[in-house]
Amino acid sequence: MTDILLVYLQIGVTLLGFATIATVVLNVSSTTSEGLFAIRLLNLIGMSSSAILGAITPLVVLQFTNDQSLTWIISASVALVVVMAPSMAIQAKIVSLQLKDEKLQKWRYIPTWTLAVACILLLVMTFFVSNKSAVYLAALTCGLLNALINSIYVLLSFPIFDRIFGVKEKTDSDQSSAKRT
Repeated sequence: MTDILLVYLQIGVTLLGFATIATVVLNVSSTTSEGLFAIRLLNLIGMSSSAILGAITPLVVLQFTNDQSLTWIISASVALVVVMAPSMAIQAKIVSLQLKDEKLQKWRYIPTWTLAVACILLLVMTFFVSNKSAVYLAALTCGLLNALINSIYVLLSFPIFDRIFGVKEKTDSDQSSAKRT
């Protein structure tokens, strides 16, 4: 079980590192607004951080107790209170920003919202099922999948994909004629 948690921890750190590099580069394609890029980046950072904390918590708790059931209950409690509650508050703010963004294709967020809700439900289920470790790892997997999807969204926001997919960038003459009309 420790090996699986360490692998999840490494994946979360890798995705968080990618978010850091994306923040430094911060070159957004012409088809992606800066607000949309910020939303994608915030989701990636939030879910990567959640996965990291979700993988570390059971490892720390195991140092203090030998009771497996208690380990997963404490880990799920920490994940719900420390990670998911603030994350949902941030998500509510992001939704208000998303509604104002014309370039946002809302259907793209169905998988990430579904995974976030599944993660919360699985964390709550951890309190009631007999195989607590499996349910907790399933919740952690949902969080990592969410972070992975958001990293793909961030990656596709870079200008190089405009050239690969044949999207024309706006030129100065296009912008000046648009201002005149």
